[in-house]
Amino acid sequence: VRFEGKAFDAETARKLDVIAGRAVKDGVPRREMERSKQATQEIAAARAEAESALQAAVTKLPKDQKATTVAPSWISDEEYKELGYPQLDPKFRDKEWQKKQLQLD
Repeated sequence: VRFEGKAFDAETARKLDVIAGRAVKDGVPRREMERSKQATQEIAAARAEAESALQAAVTKLPKDQKATTVAPSWISDEEYKELGYPQLDPKFRDKEWQKKQLQLD
């Protein structure tokens, strides 16, 4: 029996035919797996690039940057209370406390 131009006995040719059929069936999942692997590598590269860009941007920030308050400054404490919001903790208005919190991050 000839299989792909080579001479084989009947049993070997049958085995090769089964293997060839399995390879064709397994080809689709293998291609999908390779695409998935490539996509995963591209995502990892994009994340690494974004992280390095973030680190570069952080290093360019001025060292003496002033802390901003997390308490709303556009509304008075009385109006804030009238609208039903709870009283803010005074530490949120303390610039030194906020500066320490930014340094911890």
